Amino acid sequence: MKVDEQSPVPRAVRYRFGEFELDLNAYALTRGGRPLQMRRKEFDVLRFLIEHRGRVVSKEELLDSVWADSQVAEVAVPWTIWHARRVLGQRSADKQPIETVHGRGYRFVAEVEVLSARASERPPAHELPSQAPASESPFVGRQQAMALLHTRLTEARAGRGSLAALVGEAGIGKTRCVDELAVRARTDGFAVCSGRSTEDTVAPVFWPWMQVLRDIARERPALREAAQGLLARLGAPDPPSDVTDLQLAPGSFWLFDGVSSLLRDAAREGPVLLLLEDLNWADLGSIQLLAFISPELHQHGTLVVTTQREGRSSERTRELRRLSRHAAARIELEPLTPDEIGQYVGLVARTDAPDAEFSAVLHRATAGNPLFLLQTVRGLVAHHGRDKLGSLASSAPPTAAGATARSRTTTTGR
Repeated sequence: MKVDEQSPVPRAVRYRFGEFELDLNAYALTRGGRPLQMRRKEFDVLRFLIEHRGRVVSKEELLDSVWADSQVAEVAVPWTIWHARRVLGQRSADKQPIETVHGRGYRFVAEVEVLSARASERPPAHELPSQAPASESPFVGRQQAMALLHTRLTEARAGRGSLAALVGEAGIGKTRCVDELAVRARTDGFAVCSGRSTEDTVAPVFWPWMQVLRDIARERPALREAAQGLLARLGAPDPPSDVTDLQLAPGSFWLFDGVSSLLRDAAREGPVLLLLEDLNWADLGSIQLLAFISPELHQHGTLVVTTQREGRSSERTRELRRLSRHAAARIELEPLTPDEIGQYVGLVARTDAPDAEFSAVLHRATAGNPLFLLQTVRGLVAHHGRDKLGSLASSAPPTAAGATARSRTTTTGR
């Protein structure tokens, strides 16, 4: 790993920000003392941003510093940033700890404490600032959805895979559900492979599947050569991006069959959880590839879980609807109820749930959307303090509610 010798920021042993600690000697990221899984490049990008915190770091600078020993496309930077944010629990609407400065690059904006090798251990919880837990996002109101997903996980572990689709509006908690599922899957011995479609039109065709194949190569070393061969074919120049029928794409059948065979081989070594997020942004080829492999999932231990938003009528929407007939489970995430919102606030405040009237006000302000609820609660904690959150009256949230309503208009307008 190349280090920028001209960097004005000295290399530290450990960096602490919020609940997280980045240990450069151990090459580890922890949250509250618990280790988190992170790919090497994600770690290196996070380290570089922290070392140059407070200033904008361009894509070119990250490519030169983190990928100095390899040739990669610029899309590797936002892809790695997205995965680093995911590990940190940062949602798309959050401005920290990693901020996107459009047209310029990225900036690490969270407060950082530099620790030496002999620094004392993390202070006990009662000594932490009361605002620290404001970044927490309790997981409530998704028991039924997770029960269905856990059932599919159990079936896949027994060799009967399937396709499950998580559907809902922006901010409703689809990504949080698959994050929680991935933790359970890894505990149960699954290999977890993921791909995410992007609204950015510069992403290549089959981009989510390219990410999946890279993960398979990492999770199943014996299949690395086969995965890399398929990856080269998917990334070939001028792939059929506008195909609406496999017959119009010469060679697509055998390419798709190769991916299907690779998944079967991967499942022979152990169960596989395959996550395809934001499928509503996927190119038609990626959707058709999923439709191709779905009918055979019941023959091997691969659970595929997709996340998507319902969109306007389009060829992509029609393909997704055709795909839904292969889904063993279609799970539509509903807004949180006032009672669930009360439970959420109680978990953040670490106290009893607030009164029903206060929960109802928050429900009206956020429409039960977990992302907007998180934003509102963070605003309330910043203004009143975490310790007083559980005792606030129903008149407390109007300011935060107005900001949340404006945020909803921006976030859901896409």
